[in-house]
Amino acid sequence: MKDDRAAKLGNLVADARQSARQTAEACGAMLNMTRDEFLEVEQGERTLTLPELELLAMFLGVSMSHFWGGATQVSGRAQPDPEHYRQLRRRMIGAQLSQARLRAGLSQAEVAERAGLEPDRLGAYESGAEPIPYFALEALARAVEISVRELSDLQHGPLSQHELNLAMQRYFRELPPEMRVFLADPVNVRYLEVAYRLSRMDVERLRGIAEGILEITL
Repeated sequence: MKDDRAAKLGNLVADARQSARQTAEACGAMLNMTRDEFLEVEQGERTLTLPELELLAMFLGVSMSHFWGGATQVSGRAQPDPEHYRQLRRRMIGAQLSQARLRAGLSQAEVAERAGLEPDRLGAYESGAEPIPYFALEALARAVEISVRELSDLQHGPLSQHELNLAMQRYFRELPPEMRVFLADPVNVRYLEVAYRLSRMDVERLRGIAEGILEITL
């Protein structure tokens, strides 16, 4: 019987790919998979790892929140080298899991039992020797009392820049039309620079500037 979570994630992957007008062949090639293997992901018959989901988010120009059931945000694509990214993130995630386990005062055997894994397999995951299937990672995160979101690379590296670009685009779209026109005009950069400098001043200095302006206009 197909796992409902895998089917739901597969539908989200398919939706992101179709919205980006990308083929299963292109997505599979980026993840070092065949077209049929990638279609198995979309059909809920094959599981990706968290680094692979992160790569897919950047490749398809969507936020990671899309795969967590949040609102879809679309951006341009900025893709790191997939193989290097997978290897680096695999080691980082393994180290984060190990640190979380130690903070919780748990042994590998205890965490493995909670997550339904063999201790040797958990050791391979923590060392970064083996990639962690996404739903196994969810179980491990629960076992050490953290969330998968905490393990996602949202604060550093290419994924953080990708998410920042999406956020800036969302804020820009939410501005009134006249503000969007103002911000898009290069002539107005000097005003933005002044606003930026003012935003970094302490309250007392701002008060002094305001009082000076009042004196001039009286």
